[in-house]
Amino acid sequence: MKEKKSSANFIIIIIVIIVGLLAALYFLGKQQNANLEKQFPLYESVELKKEVTDFDYANQPFIGDENAPVSVVEFGDFKCPACAQWKQIVYPTLYSEYIETGKVKFYFINFPFIAADSRLAALAGELIYQQNKDAFWQYYTELYANQPPEAQIWGTYEFLTKFVKENVTGIDYEKFNKELKEFKDFEEVKYDFEIAKKLNVQGTPALFVNGQQLQNTSYELLKPSIEAELAKLEAK
Repeated sequence: MKEKKSSANFIIIIIVIIVGLLAALYFLGKQQNANLEKQFPLYESVELKKEVTDFDYANQPFIGDENAPVSVVEFGDFKCPACAQWKQIVYPTLYSEYIETGKVKFYFINFPFIAADSRLAALAGELIYQQNKDAFWQYYTELYANQPPEAQIWGTYEFLTKFVKENVTGIDYEKFNKELKEFKDFEEVKYDFEIAKKLNVQGTPALFVNGQQLQNTSYELLKPSIEAELAKLEAK
């Protein structure tokens, strides 16, 4: 009889311990989420001041001749390893064959969906672009080239301000630091995000050629897509 009672007491103790651990993990998780919300901007915290259209090229970073006949758009997340790989492998050929020759203008639109710090990394790029359009492309190139592991929460205020100071020229760093801390103009990042959603972008990188999404981002598909658009224009 005593053995049965001891076994029952032991089971109750184990259950109490498990419930206590689960409760502790739950409250720890809530605290961590609260800390993340303070550190990173939230889409819910801002309202859009303009209507989301399928494509809004105005005020989006681009490189190349503004009169180039073909527009190529990358939807990207600065935390995306595949985006960094695409930048290193495909972009150089795209640049030399089409952007540099005046046939393509290349746009970047934010689609920060991977993690909370994706949003702050996107905002950093937006704030740099507002100060100096050329400086944005320094940020784009250097951040993809030196991208930390995706699993790390690296896109923090401390990391980004230090990274920009060391890798980006031609901006007012104090102004940038202040605006990044205040999440200034975060609605511009949300606007990009909503464009991507409206176009049914499912991941990054995603490429569009003159408004048409490509099935993949390989140069083997990108090149003939560009050539097809150029041929249409020549036939007119």
